[in-house]
Amino acid sequence: MEDGGDYVMDFEPDVFENKFIHWSKLPSHVKIQVLRNLPYPTLRNFMFLSKECWALASMFKTEAYAVYLDEMAFISELQDTPCEEKSMDLFVYYIPPDSRGIPNSHKTYQLSFVEDEDGGCSVRRVRGKRGRKRYSEGVRYSNETYFSASMRAFFQLTKFIEAEELAIEMHTMSPEVGNILRELPLTPSFSCKSFLIRTEDKALPPLLLPFIAPGCKLAVYSFPFPEPGDIFMNTAFFDSEVLRAAPSFDTEALTGVTEEQLLLLQGSRICMKAPNISSKGINGILRAVTTFSQCSPQIFSPDAVEYWLQWFEGQRRIELISLRETQILNHNEVLDSIDPVRILSWAEVLRNFSPTMREQWEHPNPGFRAGIRNRSGILVVVNVGTNYCDITDPFLNE
Repeated sequence: MEDGGDYVMDFEPDVFENKFIHWSKLPSHVKIQVLRNLPYPTLRNFMFLSKECWALASMFKTEAYAVYLDEMAFISELQDTPCEEKSMDLFVYYIPPDSRGIPNSHKTYQLSFVEDEDGGCSVRRVRGKRGRKRYSEGVRYSNETYFSASMRAFFQLTKFIEAEELAIEMHTMSPEVGNILRELPLTPSFSCKSFLIRTEDKALPPLLLPFIAPGCKLAVYSFPFPEPGDIFMNTAFFDSEVLRAAPSFDTEALTGVTEEQLLLLQGSRICMKAPNISSKGINGILRAVTTFSQCSPQIFSPDAVEYWLQWFEGQRRIELISLRETQILNHNEVLDSIDPVRILSWAEVLRNFSPTMREQWEHPNPGFRAGIRNRSGILVVVNVGTNYCDITDPFLNE
């Protein structure tokens, strides 16, 4: 047997030559690639090192799960917990570079804008670990309230973030915040898939709409619930292209949406209280769904034609249209002039369901229920009560 020699050294070594290059000499595209892989807090610190750093970090958007601007006293009221100080807190739920694509892997970057005794505010970084919080004091604003300073920061920070959701939650809008929103350029500036507004102030949602891009999901919640009959979002609110193009719109507040405006909403999911909607208005939706090509043009505005024709031909689907606190409804008027061939009795609807679905849908219901098919054979369930109506695709909600 031949001697194998020293096996530890019995190989041809690879020589690795490394040359250090100063950051300033790197091309911009390499710098940006490096910055993309920094955790969000580190990137934020980098931005403020110099004008060049700010310019580089402004060339791309950081991925984040969500960004929330919360009035902490308002949130404490919602959660029925005590709140010791007046503050607006900005939460960035960012995704660490090594955790992209991993569900529920986001971390929190939190800035707190706290009112001080002189009417200004101070900013501090909040860090939490194992239930304990640590604070790092930052800049102080002597000429701005914690409301206005935090709102400016929210707009500035979200310029460089692409988020699943953005949210503003505040009790009432201070005059300073109103002035800021009126002074900003009225162009879409938020990059997100959904936008949530929670407030008691009906003046806030209309001022935020111009900054939201059409195609973004929208939710508007009021707390506490408005008084009965108090319209929280008026008719003019629903003339916005942001509302019309929203893939979904959800609110528990009373709205002033009209029957004509309802036909222009393109979302597959629409939930709201609609005291202006009658049996005739819901009938307009169902006639569009089932017999669009046979309808008189006077029923629909030109803007509504393309959307409802897409639904009629099966190119678009309704997940849920849920209308509450409508006018008194009559199911015969709701189904008026709809081709009887397209209407299924409730027993026929149940026969189209799997055993599991039948078990879910067989529960007692005080309203009138029936099924309707469009030209492509897509089935929706219509549930009509005294002052409510649901139009649901049961298979999308299975």
